[in-house]
Amino acid sequence: METDELFNTSPESILIVNREGLRRLKCPFTVLLIVKLEDLEEGETYQVRLVLPHSYYTIVYVITGRKYHFPYYYFIIL
Repeated sequence: METDELFNTSPESILIVNREGLRRLKCPFTVLLIVKLEDLEEGETYQVRLVLPHSYYTIVYVITGRKYHFPYYYFIIL
């Protein structure tokens, strides 16, 4: 799914803005990582279980029980 911008609205969902408009995506959702991050491998798919707001980072993603903060353009939502 092409994504231009993401907004955190609750721990269970995010709002996605792209050319098609605005869409709410509920957790869990699957992402394909397009860069290697910490212990997450590039090219692998992961389940985002929760999305948490953060004062410095836009969104914190809970994947495999751990919290990750990285830009939305590091993954593709499937």
